[in-house]
Amino acid sequence: MWLDERPRHRPHEAAVRAWLRRWMPRDQEIDDVIQEAYCRLAALEDITHIGSGRPYLFQTTHNIVLEQLRHAKIARIDQVTDMASLSIADQATQPERARRR
Repeated sequence: MWLDERPRHRPHEAAVRAWLRRWMPRDQEIDDVIQEAYCRLAALEDITHIGSGRPYLFQTTHNIVLEQLRHAKIARIDQVTDMASLSIADQATQPERARRR
């Protein structure tokens, strides 16, 4: 299996890391993506559908990066503890303000 811990059994990792360096600023994030990719691949019950390890590993890491980007863009509402501090006025409930403008 191409997920062996010995470097000679992970021939595509260097190429994936080089590709990730173009898109990710820190080596720690790259290490996290690589680790997540290996975890996902190791969790597969069946690998017979994998025709070639290189494109499968690239696609897996690509999907992980996209998931991380999507997650980073989501602003969780429960992180805002004081909604009043946002200074958002509900203009719809103040028609007299709209007439003055």
